[in-house]
Parts: sequence; structure tokens; C-alpha cells
Amino acid sequence: MSTVFKKELKAYFKTPFAYISGAILLLVVGIYTIHWNLSGQISNFEYALNDASWVLMILLPLLTLRMHAMVHAKAFPKVPKGQPEPKKPIALLMTAQDIENNIAFEKAGISPLSRVLGLYFSSFMTLAVPTLILILFPVILSIFGNVYLPSALGSIAAFFFLAAALDAVAVVFAVSTPNQLLACLWTLLTVALIYVSEPISVIVRTAFSTMLMFTVIIVLIGLALYLILHSSTIALAVAAVLEIVQVIFFIAKHDSFTYLAPQIISRLSLFERFRIFTGGLLDLRAILYFILFAVVVLALAVSAAKVQFASSDKGKIKVKPVAALVLTICAVLVFIGVDKLSGSSLVFDTTSTKLYTPAEQLSQEVKKTSDDIDLYWICEVGKEDASVRSALVYLDALSPRLHVHRLTAASKDFITQYVVEDVYDNSIMMLDGSKYRFISFQDLYAQDYSNYDKTATYDLVFTLQDQVDHALEYFNGASQTTVYNVIDPDDDQVGVLSDYFNAILQKNDYHMIDLDLGQPVPEDAAILLISGLTTDLNEEETANLKAFLDNGGSLFVNSSLSLLDMEFPNLYGLLGEYGATLVDGMIFESSSYY
Repeated sequence: MSTVFKKELKAYFKTPFAYISGAILLLVVGIYTIHWNLSGQISNFEYALNDASWVLMILLPLLTLRMHAMVHAKAFPKVPKGQPEPKKPIALLMTAQDIENNIAFEKAGISPLSRVLGLYFSSFMTLAVPTLILILFPVILSIFGNVYLPSALGSIAAFFFLAAALDAVAVVFAVSTPNQLLACLWTLLTVALIYVSEPISVIVRTAFSTMLMFTVIIVLIGLALYLILHSSTIALAVAAVLEIVQVIFFIAKHDSFTYLAPQIISRLSLFERFRIFTGGLLDLRAILYFILFAVVVLALAVSAAKVQFASSDKGKIKVKPVAALVLTICAVLVFIGVDKLSGSSLVFDTTSTKLYTPAEQLSQEVKKTSDDIDLYWICEVGKEDASVRSALVYLDALSPRLHVHRLTAASKDFITQYVVEDVYDNSIMMLDGSKYRFISFQDLYAQDYSNYDKTATYDLVFTLQDQVDHALEYFNGASQTTVYNVIDPDDDQVGVLSDYFNAILQKNDYHMIDLDLGQPVPEDAAILLISGLTTDLNEEETANLKAFLDNGGSLFVNSSLSLLDMEFPNLYGLLGEYGATLVDGMIFESSSYY
């Protein structure tokens, strides 16, 4: 392998290709750095790298062209005068050095494994060198501002491994496809499909469309295997097995199939795992996933190389269908195993404020959890909040009991079962059997004015962990505050609360029970709620209310402005005993920043 690596690496850097591809990468990242960090005055370099990741869709097809020329380069015998020149295949970017290297490899009897690995590592160096140069970007920015280097360097490390994984795709098509332009096209389509797979999967909203999407993916996998291994038997066998498994699952669990596409694709998507790092996390599971992806694809490349590099005297080497099928099954099992890994030791918070690190209280509540809890991230494509995304990844890794799923806000048939208020993008629905909690995006950021006198502005505090902790307390059986809502059997307007008000009480773990104040207030009552009175309390009701207040109970009275002129001598007299007097007027807040 070292012989191939040295010769191929020298071939890259003796031509302008390595320098041009590196310049393209640095130029694109530089443009986004100007946009985010210089013009936008945002200190997060990872935002620029996240937006620039599409550049791999340009570099990898170009790299495929170069690798194909290096792998398939060969000398053509001279044609005697008077005879027509034979038609030669298109060989862009081929050099005389490539032909010499191939002749030397054939004479030395280089194995397909050594050939593929040498080709892979030498080609990856053209991406690794400019990626390492990217380290200078946040370092230079930190001279002029407050750039937190751990998160920036973590995103660069993720880009390094992302490029390593996708470079394997370029290698396998360069080795297996005889036509250079076709190999370039297949690399472009594969990388582009990986790039857009997660956004596309989120808009799939029915069980049938989910099945159709997976069928298309299975067909593409079968076609790719045929192009790589040149075996219709292997391609059809793998595609048939995957399709049969899908049909069985579709019949057995039709209801859960509706939301399966975003759940599976988001976990398989390379770019989605890369975005975890740009949100301020260092996820070792994602790095392991990148490495395993490269290993599996390179294994296919070695199988293809055994066919392409087989000597004419030995004949073509056939790849055994059973071996290929076993490799596919093992790859799926390994990927599932990596995805099931959990534990806070696998995910690190790289933000300067430790934004995603859970408080001790949340960690304790997670340990108490004995049931599987589903967290549904409700968000349309392109409207993802980076902090919410990263916080959910951290929570998903915190315990095998927490399962994060992706839904769109358009999935009304599911969401409206629980929510009566408006659903905003990046809201969270938590389910534990029949228990649920809805966390609106509007509640995820709180305004902190503690330093207003010094800075004349407020700070936004991310509260998702606190909200999840509160929900887990409820799921784990924490005691609820009992609120008795006063009703009148003779007046159906008394005690009527809006759906929004009910949702707020439920969100804050208040247990609501209706009560006829003609009966004594139960001892477990913490709060008494009086709303919509149209007539005054009678003597018995007033006595029951007074006994409740004398025992330390809390009272909340809610009334309409139209009732201000009505007389309620018993209720107002009782309130007056506790220093509460109803006055007519308006309240103004003198502090403008509330």
C-alpha cells in the first residue's frame, strides 16, 4: 500500500490538480467566513463551515475524474502507417506518470486491497491538507474577536471525517466504472442525494409515500451495486431482501410507517451528523459512523478492484453473492449498533457557555426514567434552530430511554391530538404512554435582564433542558399542584376556561378539578380558581371560601371587565378582610424593557 500511496500522492501534487481543488475549498469557506464572521460579526466559525459543506459536491466528482485517469491509464501501441487510429476512451486529467505507475503496479503484483487503500489515502490528502489549513481561519479571527476555538476546531474535525467518508464514494466509482464521465456523474448524484436526503425525507408525510421513497432508495442501492460489482445476481438479491423486509414492516406496523422516513434518513445522513458539530457538540458516535461508512464503501471498492485489476491469464474474478449479501447485512447491523450507542461520555458540549450540558437535576430525572420517552421535534425543512438540534442530539445520547424523532409542523393529524395552541417550528412534543408535554418554541428562550443596568440590553437564555427536566418530573410521578375550579350547576358560564388557559395550567403540572363551592373545599386543594361569576356568593359558599383561606389556601379570581359595575358584597367583603380591594383603573409598566 505504501508504494501505491507514495506514487499516487506524488502524481497529485506534481500537477495543478491538488492545488486547484484545495484553492476551491478554501475560497468557498472564505466567502462564507466573510458573510458570517466579518460582515455578520458573528463569532461562530462553524456557521461558515456548515454553509460551505456543499463544496464537496464539486470537489468529489473532480476527484473522481482524476482517480479514474490514474486507475485506468494505459499505453496504446503505435499504429503502423496507413492504418486507422483506434478509438481511444475519454481520459481527462491523465498524465504520462499515471501510465508509468500502472505499469509498475502490474509488474510488482500489487494486490487490489493495496491498490484501493493507496488510491484512497493519496486522494484524501488533497482534501485533508486544505481542511487542516482551515484551522488558521478561527485562529486568525480570534485575534480580532472572541472566537471560542473548541467549537470551531470540533466542526473542522467533523468536516475532516465527513470528507474522508465521502472520498470513499469517489474511490469506489472511479475503480468500478469503465467510463470516466459516467463515474464522475455517479459520484455527483450520490453525494448530492446524501446532501438532500434529510430535507426530502421530512416532507414525506404518509405511509405510502414513505414506502415509495424507500423503494426508490432500494432500487438505487441495487443499481449502485450492479455498477460497482458488475453482478446482477448480487444487485437483485440485496434489493429483493431489502424490499421484502420493508413490505413486511409496512404490513406489520403500518401506523408507525408514516413518520419513519425522517427518523431513519436523519440517522443515516452523513451531512446531518456533520451539522451536529456545527451546532456546538462533539459527537464521537458521528465520527465512528463516518469511519465505518468509509470502511464499508472501501470494501465494495476492493471487490470491484478484484474484477477490474484481474490479469487476463487468470480471468475475471467473480465476487460471491453470499459474501456481498453478508457484507451488506453486517454493515446495516453495525450502523444500527453505532446509532444505539448512548451515554454522555460519547457527546461533548463544545460551546463556551456549556449550553447543552444538563444540570444535575435533569441528569437525576433521566436516571429515574424507566419508560421509553419519545421527543418529537416539530420543524419544517430549512427552519431548524441550531441550538434545538444540538440539544436534542445531546438528550438522545444521554439515555437509551430517550428517543428523538423528527416531524413537520404540517403533521396536524398527529400534533392536534395533544395541542390546542399554535404550533411553531422547533417546538417539542414529549410522550410517555398516555402522558405528554408540549414545549413551544416560544418558551425555549427566556429574556434575562439581570445585567440590563450595565449593558442596556438583555440576554437570551436557552431553557430546553429546564423544560425537559420539568416534563420528566411529571412523567416520573412528581406530585402535582391541585387546582379546584369553581363551577355553578345553575350557571354554565361559571368556571369556563379557555383552551389556551387550560393548556398553560397543564403544561405547568397543575391538576384541575371542578368544585361546587356549596361543598367544603377538599383538604388537598392548593389553589381555588373563581372565573366568570355572574352572581354573588351565597352565605354557605362564602363560609366555605373563608374556611379555605383561613387554612392558608390560595385564591385566584378572574372576572370580565363588564362585571366591574355589578355588586358582589359577599365576595368583595371577604376579599377586603385579606386586604384585597377592587378598584377601577389601568396599570402601566414604567420599565420599557419588560
